[in-house]
Amino acid sequence: MFVASVENAKGPLTYTWSFNDGSQSVSTSSPVFTNVFETLGLIDVTLSVSDTLTTAGLTRFEYVRVAPALILVADGAGDGVFPHDTWATAIGSLNTALTLADHGTLIILSNGLHTVSAQLLLDKAVTLRGLTGKPEDVTVLRDSGFNNVQLNTFFVLNHAGARLESVFVHGNNLVRGNSVNINILGSGGTVTNCVIAMGNSGSWNGNPGGVRLGSPQALVTHCVITNNVQEFTNSEHLGGGVRMNAGRLENSLIADNRSGGADNGGQSNSGGVSVEGGTVLNCTIVGNSASGHATNPTVFGGIRVSGGGLVLNSIIAGNSITLPGNNPGGMAWGGTASLFQNCLMDVEPPVTGLWLTANADDVFKAYAAQNYRLKQGSPAVNAGPATDPSTVAATDLDGLPRVYGSRIDLGCYELQTSSATLFMVR
Repeated sequence: MFVASVENAKGPLTYTWSFNDGSQSVSTSSPVFTNVFETLGLIDVTLSVSDTLTTAGLTRFEYVRVAPALILVADGAGDGVFPHDTWATAIGSLNTALTLADHGTLIILSNGLHTVSAQLLLDKAVTLRGLTGKPEDVTVLRDSGFNNVQLNTFFVLNHAGARLESVFVHGNNLVRGNSVNINILGSGGTVTNCVIAMGNSGSWNGNPGGVRLGSPQALVTHCVITNNVQEFTNSEHLGGGVRMNAGRLENSLIADNRSGGADNGGQSNSGGVSVEGGTVLNCTIVGNSASGHATNPTVFGGIRVSGGGLVLNSIIAGNSITLPGNNPGGMAWGGTASLFQNCLMDVEPPVTGLWLTANADDVFKAYAAQNYRLKQGSPAVNAGPATDPSTVAATDLDGLPRVYGSRIDLGCYELQTSSATLFMVR
């Protein structure tokens, strides 16, 4: 709705509204005008006002931004019919949907497989969401012919309002130079309730196969990051699953990722997570592995933390390293002990007082079966600080209450039952 304001007019007024979208000009006697736009993009608005003596006009360039509120995407649907807001008119190309979208647009992906051959860029306040809220129902697959755009990064988020929700991001295990499944750049973005898997980064500068967080406004939460690989001969492998320079990684499972070159030539390897800045909070880092070179054995199976990084209330267990010969230099974790606070580890740390220690079999419900939920009696249960539920995420990775009782559990899962003693009186 537009409202015109005119001063010092003589007699009745006529308002003429014009737009550079190909529509006809409209004249009215009312200063209030409503228009329905059918052309996307930035629209110029011109108002001419006439009284009994003269005419005056004003143009505001790019004054109105027109974008669809909802775009539905169904793989194989073809071009569809604009505005693509019903499944009968849905568009088939996710890349085209992102081109049509603007700030505030919600893109919903149908169930099934969406195969993509070009980079997906979310550089506006756009939400890309799977239909059911269950990532296992909606897979976005990197096609084997994925083109060489932005050094082969699959998803790029570069806006604080950009959101990727409830999809399975599948890198198809394609080895691409400097590749990463999801890269959150300087302007930020949020990835939530996603599975991020099968990324394979053959990178010169340490990009992970899974996710890279490079902004204070980057948030990855309630995600499973698994089976990603970072490998390149004689390169730094800074995180097979995740590399962080800033931002937050929360309530997520980082499992079964790997780093290390074909000749074990990697330096400063970390199989699971490399943290150079930002915060890891209530995450479970398990089953990751790294390999090292005989002359440079600084490899860490689970996590490596340096600089301004911080790891809180997390579980780091069941990770492994591989070193040639009898070289003893590797370990399951690396970094400064003071950067880890209230965490659980399955190897003895160099500094006491910051850690709990326990065998992985005693922590998880079924470690060998890769069920990393907490078992009854796990030392991670109620091992976090006394927590007001309103100050943390509402749910754990399973969507269950994040705080059960007065203290939060360590890791990404919250045990929903507690031990009790039953007295029977006859």
